[in-house]
Amino acid sequence: MVSTLTQRIAALNTQSVAKVKKVQSDFKSKADAITNGLTKVNADAESLRALFGKRSKLIKRSPPAMKDNGDGAKIASAIRGFADLV
Repeated sequence: MVSTLTQRIAALNTQSVAKVKKVQSDFKSKADAITNGLTKVNADAESLRALFGKRSKLIKRSPPAMKDNGDGAKIASAIRGFADLV
């Protein structure tokens, strides 16, 4: 009777670990996708900033939307940190 209970507990433990690993894997893949998206957005912003920089003689300054306040890097760092915790 004890070995039967031990086997059931071990089976439930294995199932739980498998579910946690799947959730962790799913979260990390989504976090990586978000991080890659933020990297692309930042690269696009830099290329637009360069484009507006060439036209600066006409515009005199870049539009406020082109300013990078570092939020993208902070968000990506927070996502990576949370992914490491999971």
